[in-house]
Order: sequence, then structure tokens, then C-alpha cells
Amino acid sequence: MPILDRTQLNSSDKLHLLAKSSVCQAYGDISQLSTEFNVSRKVIYKSKKDAHDILSAALTPAGNSKQINVDTQQLKRTIVALSIAGVNSIRSIENMIPIIYPGVTCSFGSIQALQIEAQTNAQAFNRTVELNTIDSGAIDEVFCQGEPVLAGIDLDSGYVFSLAHELYRDGDTWANTLNKAKSQGLDLKHIVKDGATGMAKGVKEVFPSVEQRDDAFHALYITTKSLGKVEKRAYRHIEQEHKLMRDIEKAKGDEKATLVAELCLVSEACRKAVSRYDFAQAGYRYLQRALNSVHQNTHFHLMSPKMAQTLLKLSVRNLKKSRHRDCNNAARYIKNRLRGLTLATADFYQKQQALSQDYSPELVALACYFFEYKRSLKKINAKKLPVVHTCMIGAYHYLRQALGDNESHTLMKKVEKLLDKRHRASSAIEGFNALLRPYMYVRKGVSQGFLELFQAWHNLRIRRNGKHQGTSALGVLTGKPVGDWLTILGYPPSSVTH
Repeated sequence: MPILDRTQLNSSDKLHLLAKSSVCQAYGDISQLSTEFNVSRKVIYKSKKDAHDILSAALTPAGNSKQINVDTQQLKRTIVALSIAGVNSIRSIENMIPIIYPGVTCSFGSIQALQIEAQTNAQAFNRTVELNTIDSGAIDEVFCQGEPVLAGIDLDSGYVFSLAHELYRDGDTWANTLNKAKSQGLDLKHIVKDGATGMAKGVKEVFPSVEQRDDAFHALYITTKSLGKVEKRAYRHIEQEHKLMRDIEKAKGDEKATLVAELCLVSEACRKAVSRYDFAQAGYRYLQRALNSVHQNTHFHLMSPKMAQTLLKLSVRNLKKSRHRDCNNAARYIKNRLRGLTLATADFYQKQQALSQDYSPELVALACYFFEYKRSLKKINAKKLPVVHTCMIGAYHYLRQALGDNESHTLMKKVEKLLDKRHRASSAIEGFNALLRPYMYVRKGVSQGFLELFQAWHNLRIRRNGKHQGTSALGVLTGKPVGDWLTILGYPPSSVTH
């Protein structure tokens, strides 16, 4: 036995120790054996356990016994996987090891030391990846125990190129974080971000010529939230008016006259609340239309940046008319970012114009219209789906009639490829933050070492869903297949048969 092999005992003394330790019952027996054989108490405890395991195995019926072979290599691999592929604390990993491998235990300190080793390996790996193929990125901040974690992601491959635990989120801190990625070859052409001034300052310092696009996701989120509040207020007034009308039907005499007078005031307030909701909803719809790639009236037109800005201004105007504090905030947010919200539209409009040299602008717009509906099918209300399907089928039928099967298919593929590169929202980084948050909650905080391991795992793992299903972020970034992430970090599978 390994622990007895580290002692000075000969074979007969080892057997004698095992026999005596197996029957230790009374108080002081462990200390007495420790003195007798000149070994530590830890050795006695381990000998007692091993002796009991040997006796249990010998007495177990032959048909019911099962054996799991595990060596140190496989145990390390399992612990590293449990540390990052699931939201597990060190204590929970310590409790799971005997369940996964019966009879095997691992101390808290051993698990912690292995995690630190894996984090060091991950940091070394992260520094070796070349980032010069990344053109478009998104950056954001997520907070853990009041301290910011600064993250950056490639919008094409989903590769996380920056992940740093910092004390501040000002321009200098962002510049320092981005400079580390720049030293690995990062040279962004477009970057999508929210309205944080620290981000803008840091990006401008590190990438002075980069196009800073304001995030459409935040504009829609803020406006949707304000619209919901205005809608709830309108429903409260409608409910109050309806209640008074029922009370009037039951009332008599002077009470009825009082309720009728009150109803006039409530009805007026209800009318104003509904009107404000109508303005807020109109503002939201204008915002949605401004973010589309197609402008539709009697015909389909390509969305120019000028038309997008016009629609955004209409959105601002209607949101202000709702006279609600949150709607005013949303209007101010959009107004301050009129240019930033239309940069992606301007870039996409130029690509549409280039495509219009081979196809008519109306057909290009129709193909864009088809794919924008296709991408939003999961979010559309089930009652509206039949109408949406009819519109999509009509657009596709018109394209086939105008171009034929082969040419319409070619146009559709080109448009879909262009839409994949139209980066206007930071949804990718928001999704990454949502994945990271549970880990921060369980750990009551994060360290830079953990973030290095999390970054490596995220970039190397095979994704199970989404448009990149079945690939890893590093594989898409480099164009080369990526093997087992644990092996890359220094924990290959064991050769032991299980």
C-alpha cells in the first residue's frame, strides 16, 4: 500500500500493523499503535480504512462486486472538468469524487492546488492564440461583488479575446485590457458597445481608427422596458374606469351622482394614459424599423443611413410625447446615439449597393426582408405566425419568378452571408455574461486565474447549439479543428481501462 511503502516498516510489520489497526475500537488505540510502530496517526487511520476495504471486498459475493480503475492522471482530468464545465465549488467537487470513483477521496487542498495549476496552464495557452483575424468585436462589463469584469468577444466566431478582473472600469483600465489583446495581434475594424464612457475612451486610445457602433440591444431593451411601464399605467386607469362603471350600475341617488362625477375625471385620465401609451408604442415601432435593413412603404427599399436617422428621430419625438420619465430617458439615450446606432446600417447599405450592381435594389431588399423575418420567427407571437409565413412565402415566390431557381438561390445566399456580418448588437457578449454569472455567484467572487481557465474552456469547448453548433470558438477563428480541451490544457485521458 502506498502509504505504508513510505514508512521504514518491513513486510511482516506492515501486515501486523494492518491487522491491529483493523480492530482499533477503544479510546487511545490509535495513539498506542502510532507509538508502537513509530508512524504518524495519519498512517494508522489510512491503514485501518484500507484493512476494512480489503475485508469488505473479500466478503462481498463474487457476482455483486464492481471495480473502477482510476489513476492520478484521470483523477486530475475529472477534477479540472468539474471545476469549470459545471458550476461547482471545491467542497462540492470534494464530495463528488467518492461518488464518481467509489473508494477514492481527494482533499480540499489537493483540489485547490490542481485548480491553480490548471489556471496557470490556461493563462499560458490564452497568450499563444493569434488574434489578428478578428475584425468585429463587442465589449461589455459584468459586476461581481461590486468589482467589474471586463470582457471582449469576436462577433464572428464567438472567441473571447479579453476577460479581466479589475478594480475600476475607467478609460485607462479598459485601455490596459485591450492593449493586452492588441499585443496578440488584435486589430479591430468595428466594435459594438453600450454607452459607458470608460469603454469609449479606452477603445479610442488603443484603436483610434476603429468604428465604434452603439449597441442596438441596449436601445431596444431600454425602450421596451419604458413601454411596459406606460402600458401598465394605462391598464391601471382602464381597470379603474371599468370598476367605477360597475359601481355606478349598482349605486342609487346621491351616491350615483358622485360616482358619475368621479367617472368623468377617471375617464379623462384614462384617455390620456392610453394616448401616452400609443405614442410610446409608436416610438418603439419607429426604433424597430430604423434597425431593419429594409424600408417598406408601398414598395421595398434599401434602408439608407439617412432614412434610419429619420426613423430614429421620429422614435425620439413619439417617446417624448408619452410624457413618462422612463420614455424620456429612452428618447435621450437614442438621441445621443443617432450616429452610433446607424453606423452598422451605413456599412450594410454600402454592401447592399454593391450587390445591386448585379440585381435590382428591389430584389435585394426583398431577400433582406425574407431573412429578417426568418431570424425573428422564434420571437413572433404564435397568432401572427400565419401572416408572417404568408409574407415570407410571397417574397420567396416573387424572387423565384423574377430570377429563376438558381439565380434566386445565389442571391439569397449572398444576402444571408451579408446579414451574418452586419454587427449592430452585443448579444454575443451579453450571452457570455449570462454564462459567467452563475459561476461568480457560487464562488462569491472570481480571481483572474479562474477567468483565465473559464476563457480557455469557453473558447475550446464544442458548442451544442446556435449557429456555430458542433464547432469551437477557436476552431472557427483559426479555421482548423480543435481537439479535446482538457488535453490541450495538459490533462489528456488516462490509458487505464475503466
